[in-house]
Amino acid sequence: MPEVNPEISLQGRVVQDYYSRYTTDWYLSTWHPEHIHLGLFEPQDHIDLRELPTSGRPSPDLTLALERMIDEVVEPVVIHAGQHVVDAGCGVGGAARYIVGKYGCRVTGLNVSKAQLAIAKQQTKEAGLDRLVDFTFADCSLRLPFPDASIDAVVNIESACHYDDRPQFLREVRRILKPGGRLAASDWLVTERTSPAQFKEYIQPLCSSWALPNLETRSSYVRILREAGLETGPLADFDGRDFRNAHLFGQRARVFFKRWMFGQASELEVGAMKQLATLHAAWRRGHFEMGRYCAQRPEEPDRTKDRDT
Repeated sequence: MPEVNPEISLQGRVVQDYYSRYTTDWYLSTWHPEHIHLGLFEPQDHIDLRELPTSGRPSPDLTLALERMIDEVVEPVVIHAGQHVVDAGCGVGGAARYIVGKYGCRVTGLNVSKAQLAIAKQQTKEAGLDRLVDFTFADCSLRLPFPDASIDAVVNIESACHYDDRPQFLREVRRILKPGGRLAASDWLVTERTSPAQFKEYIQPLCSSWALPNLETRSSYVRILREAGLETGPLADFDGRDFRNAHLFGQRARVFFKRWMFGQASELEVGAMKQLATLHAAWRRGHFEMGRYCAQRPEEPDRTKDRDT
């Protein structure tokens, strides 16, 4: 029988393999060298993905769009200098470094991918931020490696979609947050109007190619947040500023397709082409959407009044 590691779930192993085989490489080489999440775009942003990058430097407007996404998700938490923030599912640490630079806090990044952790540590050392940013291996759907009520804020940007036990992750978030501490997150969702047939046609291929066990709807996400003991309002969207990701991914998928047709595409590019095509199709047909929320661990009741009466 295969050895069982209590620190990682079967889904965690799937995600670990998914990012180790080729996905991290194509993210960093054809999307952005520091960020593997989606962006928020303004009309003036000039980004064209019809050509593969040759300089190794991303478009400045793409960098701004990706940082804009971090700002949009994180700002409701109201992070202060000196606080301890956890970035659950930290990728290669781009968001963690950006948050430290903006808020002057301390950030611990968690990731189930040891390959991405190695890149995160190297990039953070090169940026001279390794005193304020550290990284730890963790399967966030099982356990967050911190004591009870020890963390000021948790950030989770497009990572929980990979978790097969999101309720457990959210219970762990509540456990490690200090009373009044907040969770700021964005995630991939299936729209409420998607029928079972449309789910099978569009969402199942997306989940299979992106190593996602399933996707929540807005209403199911709010339910599991509240069942975990977190206070939250309805999930919000990004006012359409995220939809350009679908257009850009469609551009890049067509580039890989043309290279495949002429026998020039690498295994990495063929895999990326298939992934991008599933996301592009589901988003364009209205069955996929992005959502964001801010939740809070309730403040503990003041027991002194009870003792005084």
